[in-house]
Amino acid sequence: MSCAAVVLSAALTLGAGPAAGSPDLSCTLYTSVSKLNVGQPFTVLARIFNSGDTDVNYVAPCPSWIMASPPLADCIVVTPEAGGAAVEVGAPQPQPQVTAYLTEGMTTGFTWSFLATATGAVDFSVSVFGREVAGPGMARSYDTVTLMIQNPAVLSATITTSSSGIVRYGDTVTLYLDVFNSGDAAADATIRFSITLGGAGRLTPLGCPPLATLCPENSAISQATIEHNSATKFTWLYRADGPGVVTVAATAAGVDHNAGTAVYSNSTATTFAVPVPSVLSYTVTGAEGVVQGELATYRVAVANLGATAVCQSAFSVRIDDGGPVYPTATLVLDLLGDSLLPICYEPGQVRTFTLQIAMPANLPPGPGSLAAVPQGIEEWGDRTPAIAVGSAHPLQVVAGRSGFCGFSDNPWRPRTGPVEICYAVAPGDAGRRVSVAVYTLAGELVRSFADDAKGTGVYSAVWDGRNGSGQRIASGIYLVFFQSYLSKDTRKLAVLQ
Repeated sequence: MSCAAVVLSAALTLGAGPAAGSPDLSCTLYTSVSKLNVGQPFTVLARIFNSGDTDVNYVAPCPSWIMASPPLADCIVVTPEAGGAAVEVGAPQPQPQVTAYLTEGMTTGFTWSFLATATGAVDFSVSVFGREVAGPGMARSYDTVTLMIQNPAVLSATITTSSSGIVRYGDTVTLYLDVFNSGDAAADATIRFSITLGGAGRLTPLGCPPLATLCPENSAISQATIEHNSATKFTWLYRADGPGVVTVAATAAGVDHNAGTAVYSNSTATTFAVPVPSVLSYTVTGAEGVVQGELATYRVAVANLGATAVCQSAFSVRIDDGGPVYPTATLVLDLLGDSLLPICYEPGQVRTFTLQIAMPANLPPGPGSLAAVPQGIEEWGDRTPAIAVGSAHPLQVVAGRSGFCGFSDNPWRPRTGPVEICYAVAPGDAGRRVSVAVYTLAGELVRSFADDAKGTGVYSAVWDGRNGSGQRIASGIYLVFFQSYLSKDTRKLAVLQ
């Protein structure tokens, strides 16, 4: 190569500037929320990324080239859509107010602060610019984000009942709380917030109706999300247990989906009446001591305590003596003033009846009670059944024949505890000698428990499985023998040691 060529080559090499790169920026706009309510603050963030292969300086969100550091022009464009509006608040915008130097793959961000002032959609647009550090190139990017501004959730409530203003005593009434959201934002976790019962009437809560989709008495189905212009319904049950006017007031509450604040409905109330029910009270008088299989006579006074006339057609006679027993009862004219059925009562009127009751022969001896419940309906109106109230008459059931009532265990295992031997003394044996003893099948006396005079009543002997000498007996079948002046009774008892 000639010298000239060498000199020319060197001159070309020395005079060449730095090689130009490919500057490139990407910008993504974000809002702190996608939806919010009027009056709420929010931020807009521009995230800027150097996606080129060269460093970029003077990076800033601005529609014009800025060569210097702050103050930086406010370079975000706010475009109302469908009436939405927002104003910038706080320190000079954006933050930070510096231009950025971005190496390859580096990210920076700029933030603006706003306050939502009117409902509707708002578009936020930003243009980002920068200059190639080692070359003449420029980089720019652009992005837009939309924010929805809404009115808060607004709840209104209306309470109604399944009745038309009157609930019968003892009937079930269903309450409905309809909750409507007229706001833009959804109401989350909406519940029946409060319930107040007022008035002279009395209600007893019964829980949830079958297949209820929302019921405040069940924590699993007690809340709902209500969207804009939507409604939901809560249902629950009461029973009318006391007459009088009843007022039920309730409110609903939820959580605004956008703001996370509590929202409450108006207080809503409904009123209904529980009329004074038809009530027949009864009082039973007569002997307490009764004998199995014999007739006993009782007087029953029935009074109409309600506000309407009642017609009675029958008595339901029940003896509770270890379980309900329904004996045969016959109405008789025994005394002057006795009444027969059917018969009607005016409010406040009292009727008197005489009942002859056949005591069942298998009625267990011992304490019990007798109830003679009048059965009646209202004379007029919807003829609902009358409520019967009264106290049962105490009984002491006496055996018609002396003998055993039974054993607490048979077969009996002494290791589980002593056995109780029950026996009764009938009136014919009262004051006479009674004996109770245990024998082997061969007739040998094992243990004697009673050998003295007894009065009428029910007695028990407790045996621990030992003979008269205190020795434990062997397993087997034993005979338990009862004897009184008029009766004898023998039962087998299996003993399993």
